[in-house]
Amino acid sequence: MDILKNIPSKSAIEWLSYLLFKKGLMTSNQSELDFFIPLLFKMNAKLQREITDYLQYITNELGSYVFIDKASLLILIEYILESHNENNEDILESKDDFSNLFIAYLICCDERIHYSTQDLASIKDADSQVLHHLPVQLKINDVIYPKDYRVEFIRFYHFMVFCEQDVEFKGYLKVFLKENQIEKWEDYLHFVLHIYLRNATNEEGATNLMKIVPVRCYQKKLLNAMSIDINSFKRTSDFTGLRSKPIYYHGNNLYSIIFSKFFIDKMFQSFLFDLASTLKEKGMNKIKNYPQLKQLVGERFTEKYLFYEIMQGCFSKTYKKLISGDELRKKIGDGEPDFYIRKGKNIFLFEFKDVMLNAKIKHCGNLEKIQREFLQNFELKTIEKSGKNQKHKDKGITQLLNVIENYLTTIFQNLDRFEITDRFNVYPIIVYQDPCFDIEGFRYLLNDRFEKLKRSRIIPEDCFVKEFVMVPLEILIKLEDYFADGILQLDILIDNYIVECKKSEQNKLRPFNKYIMRQAKEKGYREGKSSRFQNILNSFV
Repeated sequence: MDILKNIPSKSAIEWLSYLLFKKGLMTSNQSELDFFIPLLFKMNAKLQREITDYLQYITNELGSYVFIDKASLLILIEYILESHNENNEDILESKDDFSNLFIAYLICCDERIHYSTQDLASIKDADSQVLHHLPVQLKINDVIYPKDYRVEFIRFYHFMVFCEQDVEFKGYLKVFLKENQIEKWEDYLHFVLHIYLRNATNEEGATNLMKIVPVRCYQKKLLNAMSIDINSFKRTSDFTGLRSKPIYYHGNNLYSIIFSKFFIDKMFQSFLFDLASTLKEKGMNKIKNYPQLKQLVGERFTEKYLFYEIMQGCFSKTYKKLISGDELRKKIGDGEPDFYIRKGKNIFLFEFKDVMLNAKIKHCGNLEKIQREFLQNFELKTIEKSGKNQKHKDKGITQLLNVIENYLTTIFQNLDRFEITDRFNVYPIIVYQDPCFDIEGFRYLLNDRFEKLKRSRIIPEDCFVKEFVMVPLEILIKLEDYFADGILQLDILIDNYIVECKKSEQNKLRPFNKYIMRQAKEKGYREGKSSRFQNILNSFV
């Protein structure tokens, strides 16, 4: 982008990342316009006049405008990093430089939204809205929606506890700590958490800029490892470089967190990427890349350890019977659900899916391709191709229907000891990890497939199968206390959600997680610390 050639890169990145940081701290009583207006006074007279004229033109629509867009800021930061210069001037000292930077931002806004303003008139029902909205939203969903550092803190803590108990992972963790000169994993977690909280709650004002005086050898080493290498940086559609290295180093122990959300990922998701890189560099033959480690962590930790832990925490106090997938497998073999819960005549069957859409699919902009990949993970997985032959493995909704059709009676008789004397309800549920599946449309598409497949199954006459729902593990972690105390009850939530989805075409697309959060806030939830988070935090003191 030619307009960026003479703009001082260092100062521009410092200011843009600070703008991103402040945007993330915006509260509900702050307007986009209030956030934007002060920027006008930093521009030259020509640009200031043009923007003021446009603001007057859209006076009646100002409330619906997003003036500072996170994804567009990240796109601009990537452009600057890719054409980085060593100009040490301050971007705020020259109104012309600042104006050129803002013009570059507007160009990035065009790049970000050019595909999202087409065919709006064609949206007439749920299907056409999915066709337009889902491919567009998928590209930037995990950037614009907030991430809770407390959830990542809990994930990381339990992963460390798991590593200490698992011989193989204990060895992997030992290699990582040694390579990074860290004495114990608690130091790593404390370091990342301390930086994030210190910057967000600084007495002199929240900031993403930090000047460190390393008191331990690993601190500077870790920050440098998380810092962008400007000599090799390349832009990507999914901000891959910024995700793995979300810090910019100014020199002289001065750093900027480019995007807090990517930095929070260093507590768990991005930490796994760093762990995989370390193991590969050290020649650990079993771990050749991140996807391989991610799959192993999903199978051994996330599904068998963390998921079980959270399910027990949410439901053991208020539900009659809880049976894990491991217990079920011993009695019914392969094909068991990942978790079974019963409360009276209500049966809840859970499938846990620790799968993520890859960047290529997220940015393809084609609903047919997205849906094909989505159903591969949540309905029927193609696991082998040989000539014209394909082997398939039941996944997600197909597994749930298999359990309902073939295994419920066995579970009742051999595990739950539940005597059927009347009609009972079955609630099929998929628990997922990837925030991409929070988007309006995914549950709608999958429930449509579920209902079609259900009609071809032989369902026991005394079994009433509810519509299928999807819930993120993150919601269960955040609202664990509310479920444990019975303030939120799963059957009531699902029943009322299904009713609400039938009220209008737009409601058909409403994700279950957003409905749950709305109900929780009506019952007093204010994004506070959960008992689990507080107990873990207390153990560090």
